[in-house]
Amino acid sequence: MTEKIIAHLDQPPGRRVCRLHDAMLDGLTDLLMRARGASVLDVGCNRGLAAYAFACNEARICHGIDLAPDAIFVARSLFADLAECRSQFEVGDLTKGAECLAPFGDAGWDIVLMMGVYHKIKRAPSKEYKQLGAVGMSHEQLSEFMTHLGRKTIKYFAWRGDDVDCAQVDKDMQRAGLRLIHRTEISGDRGIRSGPSCIWRRD
Repeated sequence: MTEKIIAHLDQPPGRRVCRLHDAMLDGLTDLLMRARGASVLDVGCNRGLAAYAFACNEARICHGIDLAPDAIFVARSLFADLAECRSQFEVGDLTKGAECLAPFGDAGWDIVLMMGVYHKIKRAPSKEYKQLGAVGMSHEQLSEFMTHLGRKTIKYFAWRGDDVDCAQVDKDMQRAGLRLIHRTEISGDRGIRSGPSCIWRRD
């Protein structure tokens, strides 16, 4: 996998998100107040900036996974000098479901993030993602993966996505034993991609 990352370093990075990480966390920043000592997984982490925000708020473990090798290289570099936060960022295809989380072992995470990612793995892979190895997944497989992520969540699962998908995600989280405690559409005030930001909690 290291060779795959190196092979992408001579290519200019492309834009994969619409806004900066602070905007991606808009509506979810209450979780930063609960980051101290927490373990965090960012699903579809891009360049690791959201996870970095949790590290700056004293998260003890930050993990991330993304299909883009150049993004993972940046995330690893960003965390390289953070001695007090144990980090691990892996190249992986989310459309392979639970299998993609194998590099992290069997442990769960206090906080799991999935922001602006659901709609990308719900649809057929784009040409770019196919070139990176994405295989795509069915509706049933996506639901199983979301439930698996919910079961791996020890405290909070944070999600941002399209309003049309929120009900299905809520069903998947309920299957995993999580309860919806927070939903806001305030980020729409900033012209960010429409859709709610939601947090589920394990009681």
